[in-house]
Amino acid sequence: RKPNPESFNYILEKYKINKEEIICIGDRDLDVNTSNNAGIDCILYKPIDGYKTKPKYVINDFTEILDIIK
Repeated sequence: RKPNPESFNYILEKYKINKEEIICIGDRDLDVNTSNNAGIDCILYKPIDGYKTKPKYVINDFTEILDIIK
């Protein structure tokens, strides 16, 4: 269960994905915490009540992702 990174690590290992090649997108602090615990960058989408975590990116529109992944 989140924020334990076990599920993320399982997927990374199963599909042989490098952490530097992916990014997590979430809408809650819990998503950011899980990503941080797994060592994966995270985009926080539309934080309604602000946020207490430290995501690498914060966006309010999905089109902003294009600027991040370039």
